[in-house]
Amino acid sequence: MKLSFDSVSAAKALKTAQRASLAELDALFATLQHRAFRGEL
Repeated sequence: MKLSFDSVSAAKALKTAQRASLAELDALFATLQHRAFRGEL
């Protein structure tokens, strides 16, 4: 099976976007945990 170059490029772009989203979610979750354990929520 041969993938077109556009499909590979789109998959790489999606993977990059997902990694950025994951990093942002990890930071937000860490902030939420920090605030929860300090009793700020």
